[in-house]
Amino acid sequence: MALKTGTVDAEENPPETIYSYKYYEAQKYMMLSRHIFTVARYCISDEWFDTLSEDDQKLILNAWKYAQAQIEEKYPDPDEEFIEKCKEEGMEIVEPDNAAFQEIAAPVVKEYSEKNWKEGIYDLINSL
Repeated sequence: MALKTGTVDAEENPPETIYSYKYYEAQKYMMLSRHIFTVARYCISDEWFDTLSEDDQKLILNAWKYAQAQIEEKYPDPDEEFIEKCKEEGMEIVEPDNAAFQEIAAPVVKEYSEKNWKEGIYDLINSL
């Protein structure tokens, strides 16, 4: 209702949510900025992991790779399907020039990272 009444002029959600909640009824555009990338993360303590034998470490790492492959096979990314459904409901899909945005934002991000992040994190992220 906030979109319909103009209380807010935008929302941020994945395409599946936009379609499922029928936001296309209240908004005309979907911006595919792709500014958030979410993945399932495996977290493990190096201190604990380093206590394991090399065989046990390999077992865990291989199990993670297997689990990832299974998830990717059984649960493909639904974005394209829901983007298409939103188009069918009349939404206009806008693909901004993300490379230009990244270029403009790069100095600010670098400055922020130098002041707030552990040394090397910025370069590690960019290398990925």
